[in-house]
Amino acid sequence: MARLKVTKTFERGGDTYEEGKTYIVGDEMAEWAEEKGYGSRPTEKTKGETPKLQVPQSENVWKKLKRRAKSGSDKPPDWNPKKGDWLLGTVNRTGEGENNRFAAIEVSEKAVRAKRRTGEDKHEGVTVEVRSEVLLWEVKDLSDLFDKIRAGSKIAVQYTGEIKTSEGHRAKLYDYAVEQ
Repeated sequence: MARLKVTKTFERGGDTYEEGKTYIVGDEMAEWAEEKGYGSRPTEKTKGETPKLQVPQSENVWKKLKRRAKSGSDKPPDWNPKKGDWLLGTVNRTGEGENNRFAAIEVSEKAVRAKRRTGEDKHEGVTVEVRSEVLLWEVKDLSDLFDKIRAGSKIAVQYTGEIKTSEGHRAKLYDYAVEQ
């Protein structure tokens, strides 16, 4: 481990190193910072001065990761069709979410409407272009489709609308076809 006196604020590995502060870092990190002109390794102590050694807090990294996880920015957007819209594509992979199954579909024909999560209970409308991925989530009317599809399956799904069930719940309706 080495002491590093920061002469120019910089970020590395998700941590921020502030100008004028001294940190305890790995030897490789200290060498890198010196080479880039971000700091130097103090060789002698100034009389009467006890440097305050600080280890950078990685809390900001965790906050960033939590924010990214909540926004779902690392996953494809969810297909969000209007009545009559088609999703034509190839299944890249399938999986299970918290409440139901999903399929990641590579759009093969026309671009499709989707929604991307931007935060807790917040979404924005996006367009998913051909050769990009969109998520198709299982709903009751698509259960049989999800039983049949595998990675590589070609699918055609059309959203045909919504009805109210006898219990008063809304149900989305779809037509679909699969080719293995």
